[in-house]
Amino acid sequence: MAKDDLPEPPAPPIGLSEGRRNGLFSRLFSKKKDVFSEIKIEPILTSELDYEEKKGLAELEKKETLVKKHISKEQGFLHITKQKILEATGRVKSERDVDKIKELLKHKTLIIDQKEKRVNEIKALLKRQEQTYFLSNIQLSKDKKDAHANLKKLQESEKKLIKKDLLVTQRYAHIKKHEQELEEKAEKLHNWEHNLVKERKELNEANELLKKEEDSIVKKIDYYISLMKKVHAEELKTKKLAIKAVNMEKKYQRLLEEEQKMNTIRQELAQKEKILQSREQNVMAAEQDVADSRKKLTREQNALIGKVAELETVKQEIDIKQRNLSKHSKEINEKAANLTELDNKLSLKSAGIDRKTQQLWDEEQKLSQLKEEINEKNAQLKSSEKNLLKQQEEIKEDKRLLDKEQNAIILKVAKLEKTEKEYELKERQFTKMSKEMNEKIAKAEKLEQKYQQLLTEEQKLKIIKSELAQKEMDLNLQEEGVIKAEKDVADSKALLNKEQSAIIVEVARLERVKKEISLKHKEAIRLSEETARKEKELKRREEYLLPYEEKAKAIEEKLKMRKLELNEKETKINLMLEDAQANKAMVGREESAFTQTLSKIESDKKLIAEKEKEVLSLVNSMEKEKLAIAKKEKHLDAKLEEIKRADAEHHKKIIHINGLMSKLNAKENTVNKGLEDLKRVKYLLAKKKELEEVNERLQRRVSELFGKVEGKYLKGGKEGQNSYTKSEAEQNLIKKQMAKKQKEWTKDLKLPPVKLAQMNSILGKLSAEISNVTDLIENGMHDEAYAKLKKLKEYYQKLPEQGQHKKRMYYVILELENKLKMAEVSVN
Repeated sequence: MAKDDLPEPPAPPIGLSEGRRNGLFSRLFSKKKDVFSEIKIEPILTSELDYEEKKGLAELEKKETLVKKHISKEQGFLHITKQKILEATGRVKSERDVDKIKELLKHKTLIIDQKEKRVNEIKALLKRQEQTYFLSNIQLSKDKKDAHANLKKLQESEKKLIKKDLLVTQRYAHIKKHEQELEEKAEKLHNWEHNLVKERKELNEANELLKKEEDSIVKKIDYYISLMKKVHAEELKTKKLAIKAVNMEKKYQRLLEEEQKMNTIRQELAQKEKILQSREQNVMAAEQDVADSRKKLTREQNALIGKVAELETVKQEIDIKQRNLSKHSKEINEKAANLTELDNKLSLKSAGIDRKTQQLWDEEQKLSQLKEEINEKNAQLKSSEKNLLKQQEEIKEDKRLLDKEQNAIILKVAKLEKTEKEYELKERQFTKMSKEMNEKIAKAEKLEQKYQQLLTEEQKLKIIKSELAQKEMDLNLQEEGVIKAEKDVADSKALLNKEQSAIIVEVARLERVKKEISLKHKEAIRLSEETARKEKELKRREEYLLPYEEKAKAIEEKLKMRKLELNEKETKINLMLEDAQANKAMVGREESAFTQTLSKIESDKKLIAEKEKEVLSLVNSMEKEKLAIAKKEKHLDAKLEEIKRADAEHHKKIIHINGLMSKLNAKENTVNKGLEDLKRVKYLLAKKKELEEVNERLQRRVSELFGKVEGKYLKGGKEGQNSYTKSEAEQNLIKKQMAKKQKEWTKDLKLPPVKLAQMNSILGKLSAEISNVTDLIENGMHDEAYAKLKKLKEYYQKLPEQGQHKKRMYYVILELENKLKMAEVSVN
């Protein structure tokens, strides 16, 4: 069965790469032409052989059987090792891939059996060729010199082959040990990967829990900060509204006092008008109108008092309208601006009055009478001041309550600070532990660097072992560090839970405080609404009094009595100025108290800012911890990648080992062929020696016979003619015997002496090319030598099939191929 008739192999498994296919099964699918398939040699009968030649053939057959047994044992050993390698590499793969690999191995065994059959056929052909070569005495006689040189070369090559066999066996044992070590390391790496994956999952879960807790803590902190800000804003609003309410009440009281003064002045004017009725009746009518208008104002004041009573009943309805406070606050600000404008107008009026005072120095005597009345009004003002003092005492009580609330809040803040300090101490302990771990890791890395510098002088296998050992140490250290970190994280979680419970209690207290502040805010809103209503009523009164004031001005321009009114107004203005100064002093006191409260608020703000900074520092520390954990995760990922790379390198090395195994198989085959060729050459040389001895014996016999013949011829005498005839007969017999022997030799060779000369001439022509090929092989130019060998094979195929020169050419080509193979083996 020829190579081209082999069955097609099954499809390779899906999991195998191209390199693995080429490494494992490259020798299965190669279809190179065999040199021996094109050689056609006729069989030789055993009857033509001598007894000694038959003995030599029997010994060759015994040796061949021993060699076959040795080869079969080695093939079985190689098959077992290949199965082990496939089992070691196929652990990762699925059962389908394993089945496909088994099918390929079965196919390989079939092909190996077919190749063995083919080798046996070739060996039979070689035996026949050797039997024909034994009878070529002429070639042996001519190639004595070459034979001795070839013997030496073959002995040297035999020694080299024996050494290479030893090296190959040692290398194979070393590879086997290395494979076992790699299998153990692969199992360890698989276990490490599994443990690392578990640890990574646990770390991810812990990180997720930490992130959730951190987010909840940050949200709570933001919520507390927003609550504190709202509380401060509401406190400021309430204080501003209280100040505005106090100012509005003062202004309202002043207006009432002014109205009372105006009433008294109008009564006096009425008395004076009675004196001047005869002169100016129109003025009297106007004054009566003014009196009527003043009566209406008093009625309106009484109505306002009743409305104030009604307002107290409407307070519950005002609570529902809290949503519109923002709008009302804007309106209040606008009204305050209007009031400031009114103050400006009053200041302008006072400037006009100052101008008029210069004209009215003459009427100062009349003002002395009015001073007594002013003293009475001062007494009234003192009573109003007492009322203001009572209101101030009430404000102080409210401030005391606020101070108590602030003290309670400060105590809560102090408790929070204590808990934060404890948490900081624990964080410092955790940072110390992390620093110690980092220092240990740095020391381990330094040791790794020193150890790697030492390992560069050793082989690659020792480097791999040391790196794996170092990685084991690193992983153990990291496992211990991870365990410590997990314990610290558990402790921190417990502390965080305690702090969360304390914070929840404090939030409930803050909510209570917030409710109290909202109630106070509602009361302030009520007061602001009352002040707004009072301002509206005052505006209405002012609008109602505007036309009457214009009439009064017209009357004053006509009458001289207006001077008295101006003087009275000047006195009133002076009183107003005194009141304003008193109010300014009161406002200064209130402002000082307010500044003190503001300073307290600012100090509270500073404390809150410091706490916010501490919270931010905590957040930053947590972010740093996150970054450290992320770095550790990256470090673990890098180590996992290194382990994967080591696994990939292990996989590549297995593929490389499989390729080496295939190369070893090929080299073993070439070595076996070389050994067989050596044995054949030794056998041929032994036969050559025997033939040379036979030739020497024949030459001795010829010389003896020739001496006898010469003796007969030299004797002469009577027996001359008889002896001559006898010697001629003997010579004819010897010639016939030599001719018979030459015929016997030439029968097997089938070559006349002319063709022998042609053969020697052909080999002489090709000797230059043969020597060139040998030079190329010795210089390491294997590709060029292979190309020239191809040319010689083509020339060999063109030669006639029946002829000794073709056989001679065949053996020359075979020697060159063996040299080339040996050179390639030595290079590899």
